[in-house]
Amino acid sequence: LRSRFTNFGYKLRSGREGARYAAYLVNKRATKDTLFVGSNGGMLHALDAEEGNELFAYVPDQIIPQLATLSHPKYGCKASDCLSHQYSVDGKSTVADAYFGNQWRSVLVGTLGLGGKGLFALDVSNPSTFAANDVLWEISDTQAPDSPSTFAKHLGLSLPEVVVAPMSNGQWVAIVANGYDSDSHKAVLFIIDIETGTLIKTLNTGYGSASQKNGLSSPTAVDSDGDYITDTIYAGDLQGNLWAFDVSNQDPAKWGSKYEAEPLFRACIDTNCTQHQAITAKPQVGKNPSGGLMVYVGTGKYTDLSDHDSSDYNGGFSTFYGLHDNNKVVNMTQLVEQKIIHEQEIKQDLKSRLTTNHEVQYPTDQGWFMNLLTPPSAQSQGERVISQALLREGRLIFTTLSPSQSNCSWGGKSWLMELNALDGSRLSVIPLDVNNDKQFTAADNILYNEVDTIISGVQDAALGMVLSPPAIITHNTRAEGKYLTGTSGTIGMFRESSSYFSGRMSWTKLK
Repeated sequence: LRSRFTNFGYKLRSGREGARYAAYLVNKRATKDTLFVGSNGGMLHALDAEEGNELFAYVPDQIIPQLATLSHPKYGCKASDCLSHQYSVDGKSTVADAYFGNQWRSVLVGTLGLGGKGLFALDVSNPSTFAANDVLWEISDTQAPDSPSTFAKHLGLSLPEVVVAPMSNGQWVAIVANGYDSDSHKAVLFIIDIETGTLIKTLNTGYGSASQKNGLSSPTAVDSDGDYITDTIYAGDLQGNLWAFDVSNQDPAKWGSKYEAEPLFRACIDTNCTQHQAITAKPQVGKNPSGGLMVYVGTGKYTDLSDHDSSDYNGGFSTFYGLHDNNKVVNMTQLVEQKIIHEQEIKQDLKSRLTTNHEVQYPTDQGWFMNLLTPPSAQSQGERVISQALLREGRLIFTTLSPSQSNCSWGGKSWLMELNALDGSRLSVIPLDVNNDKQFTAADNILYNEVDTIISGVQDAALGMVLSPPAIITHNTRAEGKYLTGTSGTIGMFRESSSYFSGRMSWTKLK
């Protein structure tokens, strides 16, 4: 959604950009709220958010050869001679404000997702008058305005989300992870000029090969000193590496891994890291009171047909991590373990979950972790995290999913988890109104070992799997609703005790 009221706070930027942002916001309010929807019909649709009318539709160049197939009478039918389904404009779109050409603009960077190895950038400052000259650039594994051989080698399926942000060299850029199934099978980050599509910097981690296939997942750009310039970029990869890229220098030639050729952390099941935990979720970032930053990310993958089957984990499991980036690599042995210790049915289709509250001492400890194993026997049910966590007033909020064992089913279940962000322990205040009496009392707790105990998670089986973070709407000064869309086609709501929204922490939603 492009809202004409969205304010990214860039008035606080120095110089001409900050001085001109207020006037730009006034002009933006005169345009239409616009909903952008990608489709497997081959188009990105721009819809008037209030009336539903289509303002324009855009067909990426890479998709044009598919259009004849999409319109074929045999496409998508069930007979033996039918044409099989094809993905097209299937990825996530990012809409943001950016400054280039001496003026502020609204830009959209769209991706093809499973539809192909490609992305595109559009100037959507005024969707009602969108025209051909508002197409900024397109990049794919077959074409690019700059360095086409680099994209041909390293660009994979563009499933990761793109970030638009200002950099220390003065340019506004698209920060793009290379995605999955590239020809090189490496984990690579591209930093691309948002106006021209020029490749400013390629950050190749070097991790990955034909036998150990890799790819970089959605990045998070962080301004750690409050000057509205990106200092660090965090992103995970399919081999369980969580990378911290230092981009604080004004010279792009000096941008690179914060810890030389090593990741900030390696997510593994065993101490020798022979069985890694894939990271496809976008990291979340917050401050640590003892200094440095906390990076929050869960592990797990849900992109291939084989990912339906929890047995694909080969006896392994997924984990959620809270990692202290305090200018040194994080060691697994320095993390405190929090555990899921109890699950209890509250009523039909509704279950609660209880976790531990072990102490974490910074900076001696480097963070915490929680294995997604089901008590009491601590069995893996294929539970994983594929979406970014939310960070609100010291609370960490994330969803997990456990797919059905059937390759042909979208069935499965999800948990909504709420923990203390700093140490991963259960909260000291009642977070969820599970009995739906619009109050937060001991009636929302459960008895564990004959002690009235605050819960840390809830599962509504009727929702199916939840594939994205909850939407949050304020109800009153004491409560807000978390709205979840599940694969069953229904929308669920959990009432939570109010969390004060604490502002931005990354370029998508800095908290």
